[in-house]
Amino acid sequence: MVIKNCEVLNQYALGNRDFCQVNLSRSTLQGAELSGSDLRRASLVGADLRNACLKETKLTGADLMGADLRGACLENADLGLADLTQSELQNANLKGANLTGAILTKANLTNATLTGAVMWRAMLMGAILKGANLHGAILIKAILLQANLNEANLSGANLAEARVMDAEMANTNFTETIMPDGKFYKLDREELWSKRSRKFFINCQPPFNPNISNIRQGVG
Repeated sequence: MVIKNCEVLNQYALGNRDFCQVNLSRSTLQGAELSGSDLRRASLVGADLRNACLKETKLTGADLMGADLRGACLENADLGLADLTQSELQNANLKGANLTGAILTKANLTNATLTGAVMWRAMLMGAILKGANLHGAILIKAILLQANLNEANLSGANLAEARVMDAEMANTNFTETIMPDGKFYKLDREELWSKRSRKFFINCQPPFNPNISNIRQGVG
């Protein structure tokens, strides 16, 4: 169903929240209020969603390739299996969001908030996460090949079985992080930023398959 952005906003104002499978590619929805909407499998390719409010929005399987989501609020949104390839997410709020299996290849998440986000099996190849806050995030089996994690906060995050080869990690905070081999890291800041620690993290190949059923209900 092809629908104009003005129609979406008008219908939302009238109480409609069902926009499942709508085509809003290249639409301008800057600053739009769409929290709680159902946008499952919607097409939002190249859409302008800067500073939009998408809190608790269902975006499962949505196509957001190349979308501009700078400063957008996606707190507790469901982005499972969504395609966010090359999307702009600088300073976006993704606190508690579900990004299970999401594609974030070459996405820009500079200074984004991802505290408590579930990113199980998320694909973040070449993604920019510089200065991002991933405190307590679940990144089990995530793919972070050649990702930029410089100055990111990964304290308390779970990176069990994550693939992080060739990632950049200057001044990254790994305090009390579960590393790719399942080990619990509790090192001081100086050691965490040392060349030895970075080398261990980059080359780590986990030998086991952890049971994650008790980490977050619904993820396994």
